[in-house]
Amino acid sequence: MSNRGITLIELLLALTIIGLLVLVGYPRVAGYTDALALGQAHAEVVAALDAARGTAIRLGATVAVEEEGLTLVVRRLTPDTSVWWRGRHPMVHGVVLSGLDRRILFGAEGLAVGASNRTLQLRTARATRQVVLSRLGRIR
Repeated sequence: MSNRGITLIELLLALTIIGLLVLVGYPRVAGYTDALALGQAHAEVVAALDAARGTAIRLGATVAVEEEGLTLVVRRLTPDTSVWWRGRHPMVHGVVLSGLDRRILFGAEGLAVGASNRTLQLRTARATRQVVLSRLGRIR
C-alpha cells in the first residue's frame, strides 16, 4: 500500500485550472445576473406606468408616478393625494433608474401629460435597457 499524498506541484496545477475556469466563466454569469436584474426592474417600471394609466382612467382624475424612497408610487393628485399603487424601485434590484427626475402625469383620459416620448433609462454596470412612454400612454 502506497502512502503517497499529493505534491505541492499537483496542488498548484489544480488551483491554476480552477482559477482559469472561474476567470473564463465569471463574465457569462455576471452578464446573466445583470440581465435578470434589468428584466425585473423593467417589469416594475412598466407595472407602475400601467397602474398609473389604469388608475387615471378608472378614477377620471390626474394621477402621478413618483419615486418615494425605495418604492415607486402611483398617487392621485386631486382632491386628496392618496396612494393607489406601490411597487419596488429598480434600485432594489441593483439597477439605476434615470429619467424619472420629475413625476410622470396621466390625465383622466389615460394620456401622458407633458411626456412626449419620455425615455426612462435602466442601467447596471454591464447593461442598459430603456422604457419609452409615448404621449398616448403607450409603453415600449
